[in-house]
Amino acid sequence: MRKILYTLAFCLLSFNAKAVDENVFATGTLNFGKFVQIGTSSVVIMSTSSQRTLSSGAIDALSPDKHSATLNTYTKPTYNNGTIPSEIQFNQTKQADLGYCSASITNLQFSTTTINTAQNTNVSVGATLNINGYCKEGIYRGDIDIAYQLTIDGVATDKIVRVPFEFEIEEPLSVSKAAEGGDMDFGMWITPSEDSTITISSGGLSTTGNIVRVGAKTPHCANIIASGVMNRRVQMTFDAASMYLYLSGDTNSSSKLLVDHFTVDSNDVAGADGTVYSFYLPATGNAQATKNLAVGATLTVPAGTASGTYTGSINVTFIYNDY
Repeated sequence: MRKILYTLAFCLLSFNAKAVDENVFATGTLNFGKFVQIGTSSVVIMSTSSQRTLSSGAIDALSPDKHSATLNTYTKPTYNNGTIPSEIQFNQTKQADLGYCSASITNLQFSTTTINTAQNTNVSVGATLNINGYCKEGIYRGDIDIAYQLTIDGVATDKIVRVPFEFEIEEPLSVSKAAEGGDMDFGMWITPSEDSTITISSGGLSTTGNIVRVGAKTPHCANIIASGVMNRRVQMTFDAASMYLYLSGDTNSSSKLLVDHFTVDSNDVAGADGTVYSFYLPATGNAQATKNLAVGATLTVPAGTASGTYTGSINVTFIYNDY
């Protein structure tokens, strides 16, 4: 009987010694939060006390969920400062690829580097996120392998703890028509006796052929307001090079008028008489910048066109063009 009791006690001692070796694990994510990139490189610093600093091309977006990571430790580990892998594998939840965006995490910080208590010690982990290039909008997640030394009974062992991290990129871009004069309006005309054209731009209108304007309605170009991140390049694309205006808006009607030769009039707009234009949003003191765009076109009015109201629409797509 004494031999059996001795054997059981030995097994229990062996089990406890193995449990002590379960030493460090992450209980929280290093979350750099949500921010807007206003430059081609961005730096976000998260302190061990969950205080975030944005600089060099990054500004705040509504981001209540941002914090340092937490390591829970047992035994007496000692951390090696300042080392992480040269490559960090990460992915984005909303896009299959990362475009021109690349990121690195440097300057690891720990709330303490040497743990002297026996168990249940929490260590906060902060770091610096460096982004080179614009990232597409979305959430990026990955892991950092942090090296440390664990010393038990005077014997030091090199170990690794894996800490998750994430950050979110926001890219506000909105487009709207001006409250007044948003839609293009070619005005009211007498049916011409010969094939004619009406061209509208931000500078006014010009006509060819036998065009006579009547009524009080003043023709004007379309006026669009684009808002987004300052200094960003935006591509503006018409879905087609031309469109039709239909009598009373009925697309089944045989009476239709051709609209083509779209133009975009504004400072620093690239592209001419086509479907694709590009421009930079102006520099401002914050993330949001606004640019006014005047859209013109040419309407062809054949001789003997049926009288009535002609309407139509065309889709225009706006995207950031930095990728």
